[in-house]
Amino acid sequence: MKPPIQPLRDGDPKNFQGWVLKGLIGEGGQSTIYLAEKNGKQAALKMIRKEFLHNEKSVERFFTEIKNLELLDHPSIASVLEVEDSGKFVAIDFIDGPNLEDYVFESGPFDFQKWCEIAQALANAIDFCHSKGIIHKDISPRNIVISSSGPVLIDFGISYLEKDPRLTSDGETIGTPPFMSPEHFGVSTSKAMDAFSLAGTLIFAATGHDPFSGETNSERRESILFNQPNFSGLSEDQVMALSPLLYKRAEDRGSLSNFSKIVQELASTESRSDFATKEFSKVRGESPKKLVQEKKQLTVKNQTIKRSVAVAAVVTLLSIGLVAFGIYAIQSNLGENKAQSSNTTGTSSDLTPDQIQKVSACKNFAAAERYDAAVIACREPADLGDVWAQFSLGYSLDELGNNKEAKFWVQKAADQRMPEALSWMAFDELDRDNYAKALVWAQQAADLGDLPGINALGITYGYLEEYDLAVKWYKKAWELGDVLGAINLGYHYRFDSINTSEATKWLKIAAEVDSIYAGETAFDYADFLRIEKKSSLVFCPWYKKSADAKFKDDENDGVVAFKKYCSNFVEVRKPAVVQSPNQVSPTPVSTKKPNPTSDSFKVSAPLAANVRIDEIFGRPFENGLNFWQISLTNVKGAKVPEITAVQFRMIGFANAGWMDVPYKLKTDTTFGSVYAEVDDILFALIFKDQKYCPEFRLVREEGGEIVHIWNKGQPDCATDYNP
Repeated sequence: MKPPIQPLRDGDPKNFQGWVLKGLIGEGGQSTIYLAEKNGKQAALKMIRKEFLHNEKSVERFFTEIKNLELLDHPSIASVLEVEDSGKFVAIDFIDGPNLEDYVFESGPFDFQKWCEIAQALANAIDFCHSKGIIHKDISPRNIVISSSGPVLIDFGISYLEKDPRLTSDGETIGTPPFMSPEHFGVSTSKAMDAFSLAGTLIFAATGHDPFSGETNSERRESILFNQPNFSGLSEDQVMALSPLLYKRAEDRGSLSNFSKIVQELASTESRSDFATKEFSKVRGESPKKLVQEKKQLTVKNQTIKRSVAVAAVVTLLSIGLVAFGIYAIQSNLGENKAQSSNTTGTSSDLTPDQIQKVSACKNFAAAERYDAAVIACREPADLGDVWAQFSLGYSLDELGNNKEAKFWVQKAADQRMPEALSWMAFDELDRDNYAKALVWAQQAADLGDLPGINALGITYGYLEEYDLAVKWYKKAWELGDVLGAINLGYHYRFDSINTSEATKWLKIAAEVDSIYAGETAFDYADFLRIEKKSSLVFCPWYKKSADAKFKDDENDGVVAFKKYCSNFVEVRKPAVVQSPNQVSPTPVSTKKPNPTSDSFKVSAPLAANVRIDEIFGRPFENGLNFWQISLTNVKGAKVPEITAVQFRMIGFANAGWMDVPYKLKTDTTFGSVYAEVDDILFALIFKDQKYCPEFRLVREEGGEIVHIWNKGQPDCATDYNP
């Protein structure tokens, strides 16, 4: 088995600095690797791509890789043969063999004896890196080549030198998801993260399966942070040897030197020493607690508002944790995006790389419901004015029961016109019956197009008995595709402006929409029909739908109601499912893909007759584990395309059509390049256990039609996606 070498492409150089290029080995995120030959010596010639030569962050990473490789001289680490003076390329010893992932897929997992040899060689190589102060940060099967003489560690592209105060990641969460450590999602960088990743890689080498489960990056992150590794297929000795390297807390993990010593003994035919016996005894006692981490199940603040006389039931998006991550920031044009971006970045441009990484950790911890850790990570950047840190800090404090301090920090973010924070403040004031204050916050959020803010504004006007304005904003929410708008209209006409016909219309619409509120809306519609003296043949199907959804809230219980009022009901007619105005047509059942019917999605506008189609920057977009980052420019000062929407469709379902998705336009705080950010948590919640891989494009709309499309390259997940 040999690595696939592709022919050179048009535009690829044929010769460079005395090296004759023989073929293309591969292309990474920011570099191209060629098979090259010089004076009879073969090398992997790694060159930074032209479009990244003026990106300081990319150049710094490339130089860091070269610098770190030059410090390493070990038989299990690819060695540097030549470095071009200006740093345009590095020639690394070419290892003629497949990577570990391809080897296992083609030949199967290693037998025990071979596994021990691989494990010991890699542990010694990584331990050697650590002795030089270098942390690899991306130990994974793809970064290990199996040569005729043993495993060789490659790709130090995101490695980190402990003595260097600069971080190569600038706050990004990067690595290979199934093999990342808990520290990859936090603010610390330690040698123990390589030990964790090595152990996961060795599980794969022995079994062929990933060390942690999950179809999406969010699920993998959850598994890595909280769950025990998947040890199935390993012998007891392998489990005992690997377990200390996989403890959740870095400070609890065993050393690579101890691991190497134990593996050496396991491979020996002689009797086991007291050292291994004592170590295994210790592991048996401590591993059940240290291989897992408890996830606090906190009750989310209930934002459902029900009036004793005029009920206006609204379950806000905060109650499912979405608002905290900016999913519903609906922006209609580039000018508004720019204005909003300038008002919601705080003093991020003044943050150091370490502080920027803390912001990323702060958001990750909040997403994982690790609110204690989020509070710690968020405080410093929040103090420095970063709006996301302020909001995440406030949100986490509120989840921990400290509403007073929570409100202090959320208000700081709201004062910077962050839509999510403005909506949070509106609902907080509604909870306190401070309608005048709620109106001020809700109006600002609605002005920015924030869906929770639009609903909050309607609710506030309802409390103030300004019903015409309440209806206006409820209808606005529904027109934007939010089922809560229909729910609120139904309650309004049922309890406020009594109108049986309109109440029937809107309660039915809300009940028909297949949403996360289906159990509640079906129950309310059934109750309304029963009270209006309708036949059981009319209301019982809706009680049945509520019962099937296991809806239960206070005194309302779908199962109990169906048994009470429909005991003699035989024929259950399934209620029709309709879509809100801006929801996409369902994917055929045969595809077995869930329908992306989130209230936050909008159907794409029609195309103009002569729509213009271009490319943007030509590179695939990045998945940062909790968001998708779509580059619009590469360098500071480059012209930003005049987009009005970001759209997506799922890889593998080209006929499903494109949909608008909420996004934020952001500027790289260090280098000034511009990108659109789409929150991944939205997809993770909608698609749940299903595998998904979104493809994005950017568009400009004029007069209700798309007149310009900018396509992007497909994401990395597209290469191994099997629909």
